[in-house]
Order: sequence, then structure tokens, then C-alpha cells
Amino acid sequence: MADDWNERNGGKTTISVGSMELKRSKKSSDSDFQNESAVLRKMNKKFHFVEFVDMGVYYGFCFIVMQLLGPNLSQLRKMRRDNKFSTSTSLRLSLQCFEAIESLHEVGLIHRDIKPTNFAIGCNETNTTRVYLLDFGLVRRYLNSDGTHRKSRGRVPFRDWLSLRGKLW
Repeated sequence: MADDWNERNGGKTTISVGSMELKRSKKSSDSDFQNESAVLRKMNKKFHFVEFVDMGVYYGFCFIVMQLLGPNLSQLRKMRRDNKFSTSTSLRLSLQCFEAIESLHEVGLIHRDIKPTNFAIGCNETNTTRVYLLDFGLVRRYLNSDGTHRKSRGRVPFRDWLSLRGKLW
């Protein structure tokens, strides 16, 4: 599939099956999978979002094929000798993260799982480093069709206790 796709797209090798996510099909993971693929299709080719290639189910496993990316921000930070980014790098990364979140909000969606592991680094067509927003399994619409805010669901799904305490790093 990837070779065929690459041929049809001028032999580009920057996009491959490398980012294939597999989950055993269950009701909740099926819903997350459908949600993830719907958001990827909606945000396809937008500035801070990966290129969506394909999706499907193979022997009970869901898969999504998308643009291959580099390390996430948490991994990138851990590669640093002092385990932290410079002020300049932090500001540039933060700006791109905020732009990605804003793009999602502009189409009426809220991510609900913002953390460093859900942002990854990749290169665009001009070989410029870009931050990409990932993991859309918990994304929900926050605006009604008339632009008013939807009511809260009243219950927040499980969140890792460290992220609730703000200890993401």
C-alpha cells in the first residue's frame, strides 16, 4: 500500500507506513479510532497536522497510516544534556503548539489531552522544522452548529494523576 501510494504521489519517501497505530478492537477503542480518523481527515494538510494517508481494520486491529514524524517534545527534551530547552527554543515550540491548538479550536474542536508527548517534530515540504499535534482519540466538539458552546458532559474521563497535578515533565 505504501509503495503504491508513494508511486502515485511522485515517489515521495517522506511519507510511509511508519506511523501505524494498532489497537485491539473494543467498543471504547473503536470509538477512539473513529474519532481519531475523523479528526485526522478534517485537519488533513493543515499547518500543524500530519498528512492522513489511510485507515482500516486488519484481523481485528485498527490502523491509521499517516505522515512519518520525529520525536515528541518529551523525548526531544530528554535528549538534551540538561533535560531542558533553552528559553528561545521553549518560546518557539510553545508558539507552534498554541497555533496547533488554535487551529483545532477554529473548527469547533477541543483536544482534551494536551501534553508534551502529543506534540511531535517533523519537516514540511520545504524542510522547515514544524511542531505537529497528535492523538485525537479524546477530541470533542465544543461548539454547536449555531456557534454557541455545548454543555459540559459533566464527567471527565480518567486522567493520569501526574497530568492532573501539572507534572508532565
